[in-house]
Amino acid sequence: MSDDTPSADPDAPPGEPSGPYEADGAREEGGAEGDDERGLGDFRRDLSALAARPGSTNERISAEKSARAELSTFAGAGVRSERAYGGDHFEFRVEPDGTRVRMYRLFGDELEEVRSAFAAPLGFDELTAAAASASVALLTGPEGAGKYAAARALLVGAGHPELYRLAPDTDLAGFVEDDVVPGAGYLLVDAPRTLVETLGAFEVQRLERLLAPVGCRLIITFPAGVRPNDPDTHRQVREIGDPPSPDAVLTAHLTWRVGAVRTAEFGAVDDVASLIPGRSPTESPLVRAADAARMLAETTGSADEAVKRVADRLALNDVHSFHRWFEELGDIDTQCLAVSVAVFGGEPHESVAALGRALQRRLQPPQSPDNLEMPRSSPLAATGEKRLARLHAARFAEEVSARYGGVPGRVVRYLDPGVPRRVLEQVWAEYDQAQAELPAWLRQCARNELPSVRVRAAVAVGVLAEAAFDTVRTTVLQQWAADTDPRLRDAAATALSTAVRQPCLDQAVRDLVRGWAAEQGSTALCATAARAWTVLLDDGAEGDEPALRLLDQLADVDGTQVVEAICLSIAECLAMAGDSRHRQAFALMRNWTAAREPRRRVLGELAFLYAAADLREERRGDEQDGAPHSWPALLAMSARDPVRQREIAALWETVLNSSGSYETAYGVLGEWARAADPDPAARRAFARLLERVSARPRARRIVLFLADRWTRSGEAAAPRSAAEIRALLNGKTR
Repeated sequence: MSDDTPSADPDAPPGEPSGPYEADGAREEGGAEGDDERGLGDFRRDLSALAARPGSTNERISAEKSARAELSTFAGAGVRSERAYGGDHFEFRVEPDGTRVRMYRLFGDELEEVRSAFAAPLGFDELTAAAASASVALLTGPEGAGKYAAARALLVGAGHPELYRLAPDTDLAGFVEDDVVPGAGYLLVDAPRTLVETLGAFEVQRLERLLAPVGCRLIITFPAGVRPNDPDTHRQVREIGDPPSPDAVLTAHLTWRVGAVRTAEFGAVDDVASLIPGRSPTESPLVRAADAARMLAETTGSADEAVKRVADRLALNDVHSFHRWFEELGDIDTQCLAVSVAVFGGEPHESVAALGRALQRRLQPPQSPDNLEMPRSSPLAATGEKRLARLHAARFAEEVSARYGGVPGRVVRYLDPGVPRRVLEQVWAEYDQAQAELPAWLRQCARNELPSVRVRAAVAVGVLAEAAFDTVRTTVLQQWAADTDPRLRDAAATALSTAVRQPCLDQAVRDLVRGWAAEQGSTALCATAARAWTVLLDDGAEGDEPALRLLDQLADVDGTQVVEAICLSIAECLAMAGDSRHRQAFALMRNWTAAREPRRRVLGELAFLYAAADLREERRGDEQDGAPHSWPALLAMSARDPVRQREIAALWETVLNSSGSYETAYGVLGEWARAADPDPAARRAFARLLERVSARPRARRIVLFLADRWTRSGEAAAPRSAAEIRALLNGKTR
């Protein structure tokens, strides 16, 4: 049948060999979907369900970032606490992840701190005048000189109503119009040496032209001794003046937080001055002073009692003091809760407490007549707040932007961001009984029904791998990687993507993943290698290419486990920022769908359909209120970039004509139509994309058939999307 053959039955269902819906140049799939590919049909059906409830990839990436933030020195990135009212109540707000550049918005007390407690360095007025004359300012100075505080004060003083902090690894080339909030101020704190040295006048001018017209400003800070290689950029660098004294910072912050009277009470306590030098010598005295003021303000009781309790909190930074604190918690229940809060901080208190009890059951002998946990008829006692107080932790009211919208709740965290990692590392290193049970407990948690709990357990294993890589590799990672449970394989991959961030481990981690990929007799190990693809990103001079080559190498491995793993990893690649990564991912899918081998063709189709079904992006619509709409992320890409539009249209044409994938493709494309239906901009982008898909007569007839279906599908209808498509294709029917 030629492309021009009319349909014998215009209303025939897709797939009827007599109509235009027969696959265009349909290929025989051979054994690719037979008994040798067990579960591939199930995976196709899962894709149809996924399209109706998208977002798992973004949810997984967001959970991983949050878990790393809780256990890293950049704790709190993306999460900011704000005192809402008295006592121990806080509110946490989490900004939704951007699609290109990671950032978080500064809220409440951090902005008020700048307005009410900023102690200016010497020459700050001159610095203010210099920064006001440009939309991009470069600020340098010694470690601990207060560059971050000064940068915030410069932006607040310039009148920016919203401030955003960019992630430390931000690639400024990816900072584009879609990321910019009009009138906002942006901070890139402690920029990496390579970024500063390679920052040229052209890029600075591009940023100026991006930010100045919409009233925005970006301040980049970096350590003394680092300079841009470009002489024009070098001349724009400003030095921060001599910092204020730590005592002045302590007094300013205390006065802001508790008022002059309470500040004077603290000043009368002899030991208050010892709070500042009592911390790690690597930490800035100004930061120590501000933290000491915050802790004093959070502590009730007399000034003497408050100073003593804050000194106890600060002592957790000392190893010997940590051991004394941990052993004086009083009972194994509270010790296990301490470990659970360290690993799962940011989860609801009920979940954290339950996970702590699971660890306790592993460490404590079973109940017996001689070992009663609670004698009969003992009254219930409120222990939650007391235990958290002993841990220097608290419950927080939090609303997190998640897959199906923000859900209010109460989560638990340590009050000080450095404590979770210290608890985990010290319990692993110094408490043999706990070390023996932690792997089994984390394995249990890595199979939890909550995805965020699974991710946090995996990140904790990655942190432990940084401290004892060989032990964790043999006792945990290798076993998880070879398991039949995909949750454990994913957890092994997440753990490695955490450990690889340590320079001393990056080569060992990459060699381990390459070794698993070479074990083509083990489908599980190959699938884990595919899920661990991110460990090969930024691999020296080759950049991201080794990571994508790994996925291409694994495309030849037989097994549904590997197909699913590659599909998830391709979706992650497309969810990340970076045009180069997107280009390579689309090139892989195009090559796979055009391959001679049936296995590769099936993989390419499923990888595209998984990304099309799951990835979403928030974009503002055309309405006056500018309300955001959830777009299919690949549709948003096609609207931004004509090259991406051409690639995505070609892949849609392939799957719509595929004898093995067309039913799944119809379902996913239908969800795109419904997602676009409420938003005029999305409908236009969708229609333009399908116009390109319809360049060939057979594909055009399929698109018109689907548009008719979307008009008549009842509750699942997308009539406005269908009308937009028919209007655009009108007059092109042959």
